[in-house]
Amino acid sequence: MSLESFLLFFLGLYPGAAVTSQSILDATMFLISFGWIYSMIKKKTHKNTLHKIGIEWAFLGYLGAIAIGFIVNASPEAPWAVMFLKFSWILNLYILIFAFENVTVNIEKWFKFLCVLILLITIYPLATFKFDPDLINNAEASRLYGFVNSPTYHAHGNAMIFVFLFSILFFTFKKLAAPWKILSSVTIILLGASIYLTYTRGIWLSIFFSSIIMASLLLPKKKLLVLGLVSCVVIAGMYFGVGHFRDRVDHAIKPSANHERVNLFKLNVQMWQQYPLFGIGYGENMRRNREYWDHPEWKMPPGYLTSHAHNQYLNVLSTTGLFGFVFFISFCFYFLLTNFRLMRAAQKNKSSADFILLFSCLWLQIEFLIAELTDVSFEYAKIRAVYIFSWALVIAIRNRQKKSKLVKIP
Repeated sequence: MSLESFLLFFLGLYPGAAVTSQSILDATMFLISFGWIYSMIKKKTHKNTLHKIGIEWAFLGYLGAIAIGFIVNASPEAPWAVMFLKFSWILNLYILIFAFENVTVNIEKWFKFLCVLILLITIYPLATFKFDPDLINNAEASRLYGFVNSPTYHAHGNAMIFVFLFSILFFTFKKLAAPWKILSSVTIILLGASIYLTYTRGIWLSIFFSSIIMASLLLPKKKLLVLGLVSCVVIAGMYFGVGHFRDRVDHAIKPSANHERVNLFKLNVQMWQQYPLFGIGYGENMRRNREYWDHPEWKMPPGYLTSHAHNQYLNVLSTTGLFGFVFFISFCFYFLLTNFRLMRAAQKNKSSADFILLFSCLWLQIEFLIAELTDVSFEYAKIRAVYIFSWALVIAIRNRQKKSKLVKIP
């Protein structure tokens, strides 16, 4: 097996591993890293294998803000070493970029591989949700848990894969043979059903709003208006015709049902106000929840919810302060804007293969950034892995285009 085939196989396996098991994801990333090491040994050099991205200053600034936060504000018991180990994702990002730079992605073949993989992964949680029991998670039957033992984790990770695959299907559907049209459509439908059955409202919203945004980039205003009206009719029909959907919507808008989340939101605002520049310490907002609940202004009973901010942006503010927030937003939006500019350039130059991949990555990123309003999904390794997967693909396309000078790179 050639190095390219080796890398291409595990790059295809990577998204499925991210929504299945941390151990499988780690093993997949290890093997991709092995490909990188093998390449260096074969070339007898370490030069020009991992290229600069252009946003290193934000990565370093974010790590610096976290370090200062631990030194100045965090409690002595803060597990700073463990927290810094979480940032191995930065090295993983560079290795993923290397892997994508050293393969040629045939969209149709890669799409078929991903569809089969995701279909196989999706069948089990749907079957156990319907028929019981879930032998892996021993989970309640009221929500779909998936392999990751969490409705929220399943929804957040698979939502990115859903919009990515749906986008590719939209552009390649006419080229697919009839059996593959059926199989890929079934995959998308079942994956969408598995996400819906987690009853994770934030993901419903992130998929909906990201879809509207992406449709606005493709469709004329009249078709976009029709799509909006049809969506409203479908949502209204589900609200009045599907009990579980109506219950989740009603629960979301009922103040008494969300008091814990509201209190966590207020608590993290309080932490940021107390430590505005560098935050309370990375990960410390959750670890010190109980300490704050015991304060006179809260006086929460023992056993009261201990959790994060349920909003990634506020979570970054409360734990890393204004400095950390600026760096975090900088590198997130760097990849988003780079993706958008490359997509526009690919569209103008009629590079359809690049355009499809870049459009799909852009949709994935927008969906994720909206989803972060209702959870701290960037802090979960398996969910973050899918997100940085899109970063790596975007930067690899940019680097390849720079090298070949196919288009004017923004």
